Amino acid sequence: MRCFRRSNAKPHSRTIFGEYCSTSSVHGVRYFSDPERTICEKFWWIVMFVVSVSGCVVLIWSTWQKWILAPIVMNFENQPIPVTEIPFPSFTICPPGKVSKSMYDFGKEAKELKSSGSYANASDNFLAMVQMCEILFKFSKHYSIKLRNKKYPLSYSAVVENISVPMENFIGKCDFNDYFSCEYLFQYVMTDMGLCVNFNMLQKYRMLRRGSFPKNDPFIFPRGRGLRTGRDDNGGVIDLDALLGVDKASQEENSTSTTTASPRNIRKRSVSRKRNPIDIWFPEEGYIKKQTLDNIPTRGLGAGKYRAFNLALIGHEDDMSKECDDLQIRGHKILFHSPVDYPHMINSVVIPFDHITQIAVKPLVVKTSPKVRNYPPERRQCFFEDERYLKYFLVYTQNNCELECLSNYTLARCGCVKYSMMRSEEMKVCETINYPCLHNAVMEFVKTEDPTRRFTFGKRPKLNAFSFRGQCNCLPACTSYQYDFEIFKQSFGSGKIDGITADYLGTLSVFFKEPQFIAMIRSELYGFTDFIANCGGLLGLFTGTSLLSLVEIAYFCFVRPLSRRINRSRVSSVHSLPPVISTVSGNGKACEEIQPVEK
Repeated sequence: MRCFRRSNAKPHSRTIFGEYCSTSSVHGVRYFSDPERTICEKFWWIVMFVVSVSGCVVLIWSTWQKWILAPIVMNFENQPIPVTEIPFPSFTICPPGKVSKSMYDFGKEAKELKSSGSYANASDNFLAMVQMCEILFKFSKHYSIKLRNKKYPLSYSAVVENISVPMENFIGKCDFNDYFSCEYLFQYVMTDMGLCVNFNMLQKYRMLRRGSFPKNDPFIFPRGRGLRTGRDDNGGVIDLDALLGVDKASQEENSTSTTTASPRNIRKRSVSRKRNPIDIWFPEEGYIKKQTLDNIPTRGLGAGKYRAFNLALIGHEDDMSKECDDLQIRGHKILFHSPVDYPHMINSVVIPFDHITQIAVKPLVVKTSPKVRNYPPERRQCFFEDERYLKYFLVYTQNNCELECLSNYTLARCGCVKYSMMRSEEMKVCETINYPCLHNAVMEFVKTEDPTRRFTFGKRPKLNAFSFRGQCNCLPACTSYQYDFEIFKQSFGSGKIDGITADYLGTLSVFFKEPQFIAMIRSELYGFTDFIANCGGLLGLFTGTSLLSLVEIAYFCFVRPLSRRINRSRVSSVHSLPPVISTVSGNGKACEEIQPVEK
């Protein structure tokens, strides 16, 4: 019987580990297998190595999480930007009263209906006023007044247009860049506060998609005035519709078309830069570099009150009624916004009567680095213009997206929309009898701006405004323009303005506060190269390793064992059987010890 005894040769793994420790470039590892070190010293170095590696792993994980969760950082641009390279702020002004007494005596009918005790015979004009007057709505709701539907086929927006205060009754004079015609500078726009006027907003065919407003309904820019014309170098009038190839008749015929192209393609098709003497502006492209300042929208002229837009604001007692208007806060409502934002007057401020008001504007411009486009919108938290399609708007902005979302929510909530909301031809406009639901829907939607507040009104609590608004996913635009402002005012006293007769007078000046500003820019917090560099720095700080150190570990884990195995197989094939040495075991039996072949 033959017995074999295992030799004292070290296992291959221990041999390789000892070889790695003695030659490793990682700090502290060579002490793990140093025969001159005691067990306590080896234990010390092992503990310190584990602590260092653990700290390194924790910090690398933190860097990774920061890169994944917040890869974008907001920084200031290096160079200031002149205000002449951006649009002058667009602003919308609403009159102090919502109805012109010369067109419709609202106060008289309100008193007659109240004295009769019945509102069954209320006119269509009165029903339209209920949708514009918050005070009247609360009164009718408090006293449970039942209102009928509109009698005549004329739309609510057309009714509002017919009875609204004309611009010449609340804006007396204008002066901007040597233009003095208010009708040239302003355009009419339908808002949630009725018919207002706007300066420096894009025209209808550059802002809205075809089919986003009903045919022949005075929904937006209803009276056809405003920035539809420009001036050439000789001061002559230029028809922009003819210049840009816009056929007004065909535009009306095709206004309900559902086929739409991308905003970028529409711009390329409708704008010929070679033929156009007036600059065209879009947020991401900016202005075409030309000398003229007569653009659409108009450029800023510079800073200071001498480069201001000056207006004479007027008011007439007949155009205001206590049944509709809040007489405690009397004045014009004004809202500053981007030229590509449709105005939502719920965020407006009041310019009081009989005051000299100066508004100093400071641009808040946010741009985005082209490298950020490689990140998905959820990570960069913004949309580029060609990434997000809006049903009603050609240009994506967060404000336009939220207005579209509000219109869709109101339709889902009430089965109809308000006359001033974006809508298509087939969407029903709410009658006055539906106004309580319409009012509740707007309040629900507005109050979801604070995620901690969730309100439910009406009889349909299953439709949650918070979740509906979240599904709209109205992220900011990657390139956005906003205008912060400071208001300075003093009493007008008994001052007069030549050529103007009105019950209330005041002046308004709007200008840039400074000639230059510094924009914000979204950029990468860590690019891939930055992330690797940060990880390399942490590895070098805690363990003294480099990329070759990792290669070294891979070598001793995979390449070196395979190489030893190949060498052993070659040696075994050369030699014959190993020598056998007979020995005697403890029980007196002979054993044979096989000596290993050393390499």
